[in-house]
Amino acid sequence: MIYERNCYRNILKDEYELRANQNPLYSLRAFARDLNISAASLSDVLKGKQGLSIEKAKKITQTLKLNKDESDYFCDLVESNHARSNIKRDQAKIRLNKYKSTQFTDLQIDMMKIITEWYHMAILELTYLKNFKGDIDWIAKTLRITNLEVQSAVDRLIKLGLLEIKNNKWKDVETNLATTDGIPSKSIQRMQKQILDKAKQAIDEQSIEQRDVTSIIMAIDTKDIPEVKKRIKEFRRSICEYLNKSKNKNAVYCLGAQFFKLSEQDNAKEI
Repeated sequence: MIYERNCYRNILKDEYELRANQNPLYSLRAFARDLNISAASLSDVLKGKQGLSIEKAKKITQTLKLNKDESDYFCDLVESNHARSNIKRDQAKIRLNKYKSTQFTDLQIDMMKIITEWYHMAILELTYLKNFKGDIDWIAKTLRITNLEVQSAVDRLIKLGLLEIKNNKWKDVETNLATTDGIPSKSIQRMQKQILDKAKQAIDEQSIEQRDVTSIIMAIDTKDIPEVKKRIKEFRRSICEYLNKSKNKNAVYCLGAQFFKLSEQDNAKEI
């Protein structure tokens, strides 16, 4: 819901990232075309260098097919920032107050984004590579995502204190990131689906020397599931500890483990 955002620019960024995720070929130029605005102007708007007029805001809400309440909210966000008179800006801010009870904070939304979109963690891991370049174009090409996705991700990581950039040196800030506290389960599910999609892509594009995608099917006693999940967790951590010891990191990998039921549930109760 757009009410989760208290900046209209973030609403536009979220919409663009959603479309780019659904279509890897979708570009900022294509988004600008769909919004009936020049690519240069859209870029400046998203970077905060340029604002929107209320007239353009109304046209954008029609293009995005927002309902009346959503359109009013988007336009009020624009007017609260860019209305020519102080009175109109203040009136828009008053109208926005009614949405406060349904809003997350921007920090909460940004944290959800980090958990939801796989490339946030990948960007942090890239900073450990020997050949890492603190360059938006290089990161975008390396991860095969758009420049805007990289820039938005970097902005979020910095805002949440997970990434530091000083004198063009990028540093992953050691922070314990819990993926369940306050994060909706659907956000975590979306990230997990993205990882599985990446695994399927790797089967087609990477040689057997570059990957290990294997599976085993077995009959089990469901009482053993808690112990199995515990051992999988320990295995993941042990592999991570082993690989972290390397002083010559030159690639970012993903380790995924799947353990799920194949058989359909019968009518008998499990004991």
